[in-house]
Amino acid sequence: MTHILFVLAAVFSTVVLCASEPIMRVGLLTDTHVKKNVESCKLIESAYAFFRKQNVDMVINAGDIAHVYDVRAYRNYRDTVIKAYKGAEKRPIEIFAYANHDRIGREKESVWEVFKDVKRELGIPNEPYDVIKHKGYTFVVVPQYIDMDKYAALLDAAAKENPGKPFFVIDHIPPRATVFRTNPVKEKRRLLLEKYPNAVVFCGHIHNTLRNERCIWQGEFTAVSLGSQYNWHISLVGTVPPFFKSDMFAVLEIFKDKLVIRRYLPNHKEFRADKPWTIPLPFDPKTAPYTIERKTAESTEPEFPANAEIKTEISDNGVTLSFPRSTYPEGVVRYMIELFRDDNGEWRKISRQDITGDFMMDEPERKTPASHTVNPGFFDAGKKYRLKVTPVNLYGKRGKGLVSEFTAPEFAKHTLIFESKNPMQELEFKSGLAGGKPFKLDKDGFYIHDDYNGRLIFPENVWAGKRKTRFRFTVDMHLKQGIDAWSVVLRNPKPQSNANARIATESGDHGVQRIIIEFEKEKSNFNYYLLIREGGAGKIRFDYVKIERISK
Repeated sequence: MTHILFVLAAVFSTVVLCASEPIMRVGLLTDTHVKKNVESCKLIESAYAFFRKQNVDMVINAGDIAHVYDVRAYRNYRDTVIKAYKGAEKRPIEIFAYANHDRIGREKESVWEVFKDVKRELGIPNEPYDVIKHKGYTFVVVPQYIDMDKYAALLDAAAKENPGKPFFVIDHIPPRATVFRTNPVKEKRRLLLEKYPNAVVFCGHIHNTLRNERCIWQGEFTAVSLGSQYNWHISLVGTVPPFFKSDMFAVLEIFKDKLVIRRYLPNHKEFRADKPWTIPLPFDPKTAPYTIERKTAESTEPEFPANAEIKTEISDNGVTLSFPRSTYPEGVVRYMIELFRDDNGEWRKISRQDITGDFMMDEPERKTPASHTVNPGFFDAGKKYRLKVTPVNLYGKRGKGLVSEFTAPEFAKHTLIFESKNPMQELEFKSGLAGGKPFKLDKDGFYIHDDYNGRLIFPENVWAGKRKTRFRFTVDMHLKQGIDAWSVVLRNPKPQSNANARIATESGDHGVQRIIIEFEKEKSNFNYYLLIREGGAGKIRFDYVKIERISK
């Protein structure tokens, strides 16, 4: 009898153990951007070493494998995988999405011919359009340069073959209006995927960090941004965004009744091991845990510590403010810094300048104060100013702000190169990146910006100077936009090179606001225009432009 009980207990334990093991494990990464130097594969080596320990069945790379098309880069990638699995009895299935960076340098050639070479040099097993089936699950692969009819056919077939069961889509481009940093307006991918509630889309392209809880989204279907193995940033209103190192990867565990996505740091420590992303199956949009509506409702307003205040320090570099970080479980996505000027007793907002929040920081790092320096070009000597700092969480909820007031001193002067108090008359604003047509004016004197690109053109001699000459560019603009706001850069046309990372504008109508861009000239012959691009249709009026050469 004892022997029988022992056997039954052993069998029961085995059943429980098997039930806790996933049907399948999949390694997930994207935007590896490898280069011709082997060192660029270090993060991949770490990820694949972990995938081997986890005994994953498959590894998915959602695109931008190399930074530019380079045979050496692809060979480095393949050598790294071989090294990671040296001596292993078997290797996981690999799936790659074909994307834009892997054709940089060969743009004049057919994209499909370039992708054939990428497939050969890297040893990619799948085609740009492909369907891979493993252990009863379907994986649909599509390229960045997508044919929507082909996409629809692949999705339709996968949905019919997997009724009531998830199928997975590997697409470099995320569906819009889903995961963090995607454009808020729906487009064809999103509208098509809405027909397939069982679709789980793995995507890249926008370089998120997997520390961001909004890298997973659920609505009519599920989308997951896999971050990046290169860098990331968020769009900041009025401010040149800093870039941060991105080095995380993930593992998907497929169970019969759920999907679990675990996020890992390069040292193989699991990030938020207590809260892996868990998707119950079968999928039900009414109870899905990662909808924006549900996560927004569950979130609270971020708060500054009791008795927190802004400290300001004024120097020739501008006004530097520092303040304690807001306490918030998932971190603050941004601090919104608004600058007001006292105009005859009325506080008028003249600028908004966001800085990145704390959601990507570990708890010890959040104990250090946040700081930001407001450029001296925003201030007139003797005028009174107010700074307001407001914490904003990942779902847009704003906490109570901190306020500081001060009178601006006289700041150091720099060489005035160009100034226009009537840029609507003195400068051209044209559509496109070259050539193009002047934008039409509405009855109130605003340009109707209804093209993807619009450029404000300056006289050629204003940017004269040697390489590394430093300039300060100032523009006062009145923008009227929908939720799909523009971004702003100074760009040299040939070769196309930006003086700054993209500065986001604020949606809606907020009156005249100032943007300042300080930068070092990359090459002596560069000649910049102001590019206002992306977003949707809107209206714009330029009220003032100034270009200064900054003294060392």
